[in-house]
Amino acid sequence: MIFVTVGMHPQGFERLVRAADELAGQISEPVVVQKGATIYEPVTAEYFDFTDEEEMARWISEARLVVSHGGAGSILSVLRAQKPLVVTPRLSRYGEHIDDHQGELAGALAADGRAFVVEALAEGQLRKVIDQVGSLSGWSSPNGPVVHSFLRSWLLAPGGF
Repeated sequence: MIFVTVGMHPQGFERLVRAADELAGQISEPVVVQKGATIYEPVTAEYFDFTDEEEMARWISEARLVVSHGGAGSILSVLRAQKPLVVTPRLSRYGEHIDDHQGELAGALAADGRAFVVEALAEGQLRKVIDQVGSLSGWSSPNGPVVHSFLRSWLLAPGGF
């Protein structure tokens, strides 16, 4: 199962929810979307709006792969669970956030080999990256303390968040 989360942000993330729904129609593997405040309701993917931290941890744990917005809390939860991670950051140019800090964090994680990043969701780009992740053998995500240290150093670095 592929789990997609847009986090607890009060603003919807229609671009990612629509891409996940499109993905669900193209593959035989189940796709479950936590769509948050997004108004669009998936037609093909299973979905729910919000849940508690325990339930989110269960969804992440049961997933083969997680697609997440670029929020530090969601990213940290996925990496702690040692699941392959694809990050689609909310971007200011689409009116999804006030700045591009999610893209900066996603880029730092990708450069460090901790995540894959998909910014452009047109033309089946999400599926291409998920297929690429699926072809990797022996995915190994760092444990929680390492990730927490990485996030802390990124946030405190000059030019970081």
